[in-house]
Amino acid sequence: MTSVATFSKTILLLVFSSLSISRSKNKISPYKFFLFLLILLFISIVDTARTHMMIAIFIYFYGERYNLKKTLLMFPFLLVLFFIFVYMTLRRTDIDFSFDLVLWPFFSEAIFGSYGAYQTVEIINNNGSFLGSPIYFISDNLISLFHLKNLFQIHIHEVISSAMSNGVIALKYYPLGGHFFLSEFMIYFGYIAIILFPIFYYFYFKVIKNLPGELYVVYLSMSFMLIKAPVLVIIKTAILILIAYCFFSLITRILTRAINR
Repeated sequence: MTSVATFSKTILLLVFSSLSISRSKNKISPYKFFLFLLILLFISIVDTARTHMMIAIFIYFYGERYNLKKTLLMFPFLLVLFFIFVYMTLRRTDIDFSFDLVLWPFFSEAIFGSYGAYQTVEIINNNGSFLGSPIYFISDNLISLFHLKNLFQIHIHEVISSAMSNGVIALKYYPLGGHFFLSEFMIYFGYIAIILFPIFYYFYFKVIKNLPGELYVVYLSMSFMLIKAPVLVIIKTAILILIAYCFFSLITRILTRAINR
């Protein structure tokens, strides 16, 4: 049922992307567009789906063609979204909402990310001139992908296990949670990841600009995931959206033919 719920939410995001394209061309009213956003926000709150919520908000910004002036005029609404995001984050970790904790979701993420990055730097420094083979990067992700499980990549596991047994890091890798994109790249490629990271970003945006409109809007709106999510998560999410898009397109064609008869 979790998979069904995830697939359904992805379909709704694609429908919302279609509406955002229509909205950007003034083919639907702002009220209908905003109503659909509220539906997506409600689903996100019930399911505590923060990523789903963030993608929906970015899609909404795209459809409304937000600029700085328009954003400032919507400040009260953005403030409500901010508190919803805080509430969802605290709820996911079983922490009661408190105004004293409104910044906790943000500085906690910074701590989680920086701690893992620190461990990664220690591992690289203690392995000398460490440079993982690109073959590891490709094979590990393919193995994990086709096993259809979010396995901890083979090469990363070997490097980290060695670092722990040799006393390089005292705690488990990322003991505070999370698993950030740049740290994963550094485990595989060492400090050359600093160059590879922007290259990956460049090709990501170059590829998605040639996709159909709905896919382009969704992939563009999920680009913030490239900072935090492991590569495998990004690949699986992109594939899920692509499958949902094909299903969405098929249903649209069937309904269009039925209406035209």
